[in-house]
Amino acid sequence: MKPAGRQQFRLRLIFYDELESMYAIPLNGLPGTAGDEPVGGIVRGKEGLTSLISEVGLDSEVRTRQTDQQELGDSKPPVLERTFIIRSPSQIISLIEGRFAAYREAEENLILADRPLTERDVKALPAFEEDIVLGSTKLSPSDGFERLKHWFSGRAFVQAQP
Repeated sequence: MKPAGRQQFRLRLIFYDELESMYAIPLNGLPGTAGDEPVGGIVRGKEGLTSLISEVGLDSEVRTRQTDQQELGDSKPPVLERTFIIRSPSQIISLIEGRFAAYREAEENLILADRPLTERDVKALPAFEEDIVLGSTKLSPSDGFERLKHWFSGRAFVQAQP
């Protein structure tokens, strides 16, 4: 685990059809003038995601939590604390596949029960996250954005426009 110190490149993956289709959008390191360049794009399949992770240099799952700051009774705005959990490309793919598999299994168990869902059933169903944030402990936001832009420029499909 590596706690975030200086700004590091982060990328959000929003899944549309599990690993078949996802949208990758940088969370920092965007170009200076809005509208100058495409921001993010569609990634297709496990092979595409593996290529993106490897070639851009993503090495972490990023978890963000909000913490309260209080000093001597004064209320300060909350602080976002980011933790970069270092993972290899194959571990990142396994993590994502595991999340989809756990959700499908829980859903199937509830369907096979052949009864109306109870409140307890709903609570037992794991929270499904339709997105995940990946990061790089080695890349600045601007370097990460440039690598991402370069990766998308080499793809055969059309990039998404902001």
